[in-house]
Amino acid sequence: MGGQTVRSYASRAANLTRSQDARQAAAERRQIEEAEKIVDVLGHMEGVAMKVGQMVSVIDLEGLPPDDPERFQSKLASLRDSAPRVSFKEMRKVIEDDLGERLENVFDEFEPEAVAAASIGQVYRARLDDGRRVAVKVQYPRVAAAVRADLQNIGLLLAAKRIAPLLDAKAVAQELRERLGEELDYEHEAQAQRDFARRFSGHPFIVIPTVLSELSGERVLVSEWVDGAEFEEVKQLDQAARDRFGEIVFRFFFGSLYRDGDFSGDPHPGNYQLLEDGRVAFMDFGMTKRIPSERLERETGGDPSQPARRRADRPRGTRGPRLLRG
Repeated sequence: MGGQTVRSYASRAANLTRSQDARQAAAERRQIEEAEKIVDVLGHMEGVAMKVGQMVSVIDLEGLPPDDPERFQSKLASLRDSAPRVSFKEMRKVIEDDLGERLENVFDEFEPEAVAAASIGQVYRARLDDGRRVAVKVQYPRVAAAVRADLQNIGLLLAAKRIAPLLDAKAVAQELRERLGEELDYEHEAQAQRDFARRFSGHPFIVIPTVLSELSGERVLVSEWVDGAEFEEVKQLDQAARDRFGEIVFRFFFGSLYRDGDFSGDPHPGNYQLLEDGRVAFMDFGMTKRIPSERLERETGGDPSQPARRRADRPRGTRGPRLLRG
């Protein structure tokens, strides 16, 4: 951000001798250069900065020159599925400290290579003694202190306005202060996931993996493993399949909010997969929030007696999210 400030003053000085078209072209070049640097920084950080990059990756980047939003969204999309990896030796210590057992005493098999890395943790694949395959989500060592330090100096979020000028960065910062503290506690996430799993048990097109509470702790979360197509694979399907997938995603997130008052606040595409039987599995419930019914009624502006359910049941026939259209 300091480097951007210096370049901004240099550009202002140079603009004194430029034509209007030259000033506009120079401003666009500077904006692109600054956005590129921000994307690179977000891609190599954990915690708050990584979370911001993931959030920005799924919103419209309307403030950039016409030819650039797609390029930046493509680059930011890599943040959904990759992050700096921490060695298995360090992560193993977190697991054993949190569960109070050696790894071999808890799991029959444990793959040391992480299958996914996110903003505050990594996910591993393992097998229990009874043959069940499980996903083991493990929090990075020392990340809790790093996140809390970031939240004390949340001004870094304002840099996101360079690539998403219409984003209300201050509102996002306030919400992250409240939610990330909860997301650091995997016991809180496990409870939220159990609540969603009970609600959608037996659902025809929504799956919530079961949490294994006896194997989970504050920094380790073990749940049922699911195999499915990732978001980038879904984008390659035909239009009808993409539309169906988009409607399921819409029904899950907006139905949970307006029907049940539960807001799942981390809807980036790395958190859901299309299963072979056509159902969609939803993961990651660390950033959730209960919304009071009075607020939902104000937002929907409808009949206060049944404001949520009517709107949650309305999406039939609507097109899928813009991200899924060909």
